[in-house]
Amino acid sequence: MTETVNKKELVATIAEILGSNKKDANIALDGVVEAIKQELKADKNVSIVGFAKFTSKLVPERTASVPVKTELETGEVKYVKQETVVPEHVTYKAKISKSL
Repeated sequence: MTETVNKKELVATIAEILGSNKKDANIALDGVVEAIKQELKADKNVSIVGFAKFTSKLVPERTASVPVKTELETGEVKYVKQETVVPEHVTYKAKISKSL
């Protein structure tokens, strides 16, 4: 099974690769993450060749059918589809490079 690396472990690996201390590695990682967030919020895509492409997309408002649980007088449970409006929102995606 694949193991998950948390931020603390990633910072330690970055510090080792850069030959620096963990404090500086943590600042560098936080800076990269914050820069990607800012660019995405500014409606820009971020591409790091050989690693990943981060994109944002505005999804327009739409109507969706949602199952709603209702209990009948007999105690029986029935699901009825109810239409609801899903508001306009932004989605974010990361596509990992095939070269990994």
